[in-house]
Amino acid sequence: MDLKLKLSYFLTKLKLNTQTKMNKNRLKSGTEEKTYVTPYDLFKGINSDFISVNIDNREELNNDFFEIIQNLIKRGKKVEIRQNQKEVLNIEDIKRLEKIDSNILVDFRFLINSSYVGYNVDTSYDAKTYLQIYDKFNFLSQVAKEHFKTQDEQYFFVVSQLNDYITFDDSELENNELSSLKGAYINKKTVCIGFSLALQRVCTQLNIPCIVMAGSNKSTNLPNHAWNKVCLNGIWYNAEITWLNTQGNINQLLASDKDFQYHEAKAPIEEHKCTVDYPQDKISQLYSKMSVYKNVLEEYDKGVRKIAVLPIKTDKLKSSKRENIIIRDKENDVDKDLMGKE
Repeated sequence: MDLKLKLSYFLTKLKLNTQTKMNKNRLKSGTEEKTYVTPYDLFKGINSDFISVNIDNREELNNDFFEIIQNLIKRGKKVEIRQNQKEVLNIEDIKRLEKIDSNILVDFRFLINSSYVGYNVDTSYDAKTYLQIYDKFNFLSQVAKEHFKTQDEQYFFVVSQLNDYITFDDSELENNELSSLKGAYINKKTVCIGFSLALQRVCTQLNIPCIVMAGSNKSTNLPNHAWNKVCLNGIWYNAEITWLNTQGNINQLLASDKDFQYHEAKAPIEEHKCTVDYPQDKISQLYSKMSVYKNVLEEYDKGVRKIAVLPIKTDKLKSSKRENIIIRDKENDVDKDLMGKE
């Protein structure tokens, strides 16, 4: 097929759009102005320096796709691949893109959910960085699958691991890299949205339904806050991992809407209502059980890729993130630490 005809067909099929104008003060998370290219506008559109390709299914990832991406790169274009609604690109696809050009961008903004509002959040990474992030949360999910059979155990293992690996840092709120998966998995410091994204991505790998919620925190009057909703055994719960990291509070790791009153979602999702609390004694039991394991992401950073047995973390049990784990004793209306002290 003639390259021009092939390119025209490709652009039409994949709904390719090009960036025509971008205010540098606005971020990459969906605020730039774009125009959609039709075959009639093809050659006007292809003169744009930035081209974003929307991918809907794997049928579109044929040899023509990669050949045309390679031709666009050779023409000096900046290319971004967006996955719509579901995970389309696998790890081998991203490696193939990186071989073409490590600066090709991969965007996952549409894999989160409709209530997510991406202000000050970077969801688009060059292929090399995306691979680094993907490899980490995929490695964490593989260890969880290998060592724990139930979703409950896998969830609490992941929560404990992320809490131990990442530190909350709001010193640079305007830094969109901090408010991202890169902040969480590469820089190991982030804010609420980074914790929420980090949990959502690894839960997705574990086939645990998990979405990111955007809204406000009424307890601190913060206008922008993010948390998760997670589904275990067919039941949806609210999940607040940021408060675990900043306060040592496990009360709201799996909570009903009634006991999640300090959170107000910008766009509540009716089908994800949380009507019951997860048993609090089971929360403390499972979190206590999972918090003794060595942090596998720290081991990954050291080059360890296979963990046959998860060693006991005897030297880190009294680390700052594990000293003040608090759970609410509703009956006596007091806070207790995980060992039962008031």
